[in-house]
Amino acid sequence: MLHPTYETLTNYLENQLSDAERAQLEMHLSQPCQKCSVKIDRLRSVLAISAADRTVAPPPDVLKQAIALYQKRVNPALLPHMRVLAALQFDSRLQASPAAFRGVARTRQLLFTAQEVDIDLQLTPEHGDQNLVGQILGPKQNQQVPLAFVSLQNKTGKLLKGAETDPYGQFAFRQILPGVYDLIFDLGSQEIAILDLELSND
Repeated sequence: MLHPTYETLTNYLENQLSDAERAQLEMHLSQPCQKCSVKIDRLRSVLAISAADRTVAPPPDVLKQAIALYQKRVNPALLPHMRVLAALQFDSRLQASPAAFRGVARTRQLLFTAQEVDIDLQLTPEHGDQNLVGQILGPKQNQQVPLAFVSLQNKTGKLLKGAETDPYGQFAFRQILPGVYDLIFDLGSQEIAILDLELSND
């Protein structure tokens, strides 16, 4: 005979076969049939575990509540990006005496770094406000960095200005009031943050 199915073997172990079917199956097993013997051993283990299981089905309302909790679980894709803080490497205002800046509309140069990305910023006073021009630079010269969305936020997290970098990683914000801001770069897989960026006309 052909090898019996798992269903037939299960019926055999649970004494649900007719006498003729049982006799035919036992004749097959006595050959012996290694393949079917392995199947029977597996089925015996499964049936033994099932027989020892004393769990009961939960009430319908409990099951419904559990399903609702599962559906409300946090989607990993919606979790906030990993945020990396950029570290200040250079500030032109710290390289000269304060007297050199008094009464002169000078461009302030800053350089930040975060992992394998450098961020170059230029702050220029204009009519009491500040113009900010920046560029994201890769670790190697002329290496293109992915497009990023740059947002200027106040200290409460409110978005004040936003811009997408161009193919060269450049962006610009005009007419920013003096104050302290956070500059956030969304690179898709992560965020880079420049916190407490002070824009002043001093």
